[in-house]
Amino acid sequence: MNYQTSKKTVTVVIFIQMLISIGLAFLLDTFLIRPMVRDLSRNMSLEFFNAKVYLVFFLQVLVIFALFQLILRKRVDRLTFLSLSLVYIALLFVSLFGSEGSLERAYNFDLFSLMYVENLQNNILNFLLFFPLGYYMRKRSFGQLMMVSFVGIVLVEIIQFYNRRGLFNIHDIVIALLAIGVAHYLANKHEIELCGYGDKSFSLSWTSIFLNKVR
Repeated sequence: MNYQTSKKTVTVVIFIQMLISIGLAFLLDTFLIRPMVRDLSRNMSLEFFNAKVYLVFFLQVLVIFALFQLILRKRVDRLTFLSLSLVYIALLFVSLFGSEGSLERAYNFDLFSLMYVENLQNNILNFLLFFPLGYYMRKRSFGQLMMVSFVGIVLVEIIQFYNRRGLFNIHDIVIALLAIGVAHYLANKHEIELCGYGDKSFSLSWTSIFLNKVR
């Protein structure tokens, strides 16, 4: 198999992977994710809600596409990883600061209500929202990570409280710290490296298409 044939094969494989990713993400979003997002975003402004819906869909597409790469190559190429990171950061920002302003500042320090069944769905989604941060900061020591995360999350809660963009909720702090801590532990225990920065070999990645075209 010559170079041109290999390049065409890579292009076809990536195109098929992307189509399948979009199709699976559409089904997942339609029947599971979007109803959950709608239920948990009732206090969000229309502009931020629409942005969140699109970001969640794009994130699903990229996650499924990245899973294909992990299965085939055991690594995610740089462009996919960067795209995932940018969409995730945008989604995190919209989720934290996209609520409509309320007339009163509110807070919740009832830690025991964390166990209530009606809070389960929200707690799970908050856990998933903050989980990637533990991987991104996996190079830091666990103690340093928890300290920085605690200060950052409390600061976010204070900003939400002060600007009436949400209540100061002890649940969010506990769940976020738990998610970040678990992700950090798993990433270091199993030495997880999703992005193959050192891999310069010809691979099934969409960056290889662009690089080959430049050549």
